[in-house]
Amino acid sequence: MLTGLVIAACAALFLSRNMRVHASRKYLPLQHAQELVNAERVDEAIEVLDGIDTRKLEQPLLTHWLGLRGYALAIGGRGEEALDCLDDLAAIADPDDRLSQLFLNGSRAIVAIADDRFDEADALLDCTEHACDDAGNRSEVWWWRAELAKKRGDEARRRVCLDEAAKLGDAYYAERARRALQSVAAT
Repeated sequence: MLTGLVIAACAALFLSRNMRVHASRKYLPLQHAQELVNAERVDEAIEVLDGIDTRKLEQPLLTHWLGLRGYALAIGGRGEEALDCLDDLAAIADPDDRLSQLFLNGSRAIVAIADDRFDEADALLDCTEHACDDAGNRSEVWWWRAELAKKRGDEARRRVCLDEAAKLGDAYYAERARRALQSVAAT
């Protein structure tokens, strides 16, 4: 009897571990695409995202896919495609979902900056900052404010924004802002 219980417990443990491994496999391409975007390998990230069969994604994964794809397209300079993707996200996203709002407002701000729609970009960056709850996201908002100032030709404002981003710890955009400040100081 005890042997049967031990075997059943071992089988249950094995199944639970393997079920989690197999269940998480569908997330791997999305995680890989996120890593590629973070490494500024945007075209590769878009290729990975486009290879995902979105018909099989559950709602939370689909919203993340749409947000990440819109963000990657925006960073990649493909504004119209980004806006189409973000419109799809807006149609299904919960307005109280912080991550969706970060993707929506932040990516739209990036497109607005590229298209020289400065007032719209300012307002979208304010909305993005409102949705932030960590230094990493706030440093990125300040980075894009610096990019907006640069496009406007306002070097003093750009430096202020880079300083604000650089103050936010070891987040990627904080580090990027520190490097930009060093290159500005060197010139």
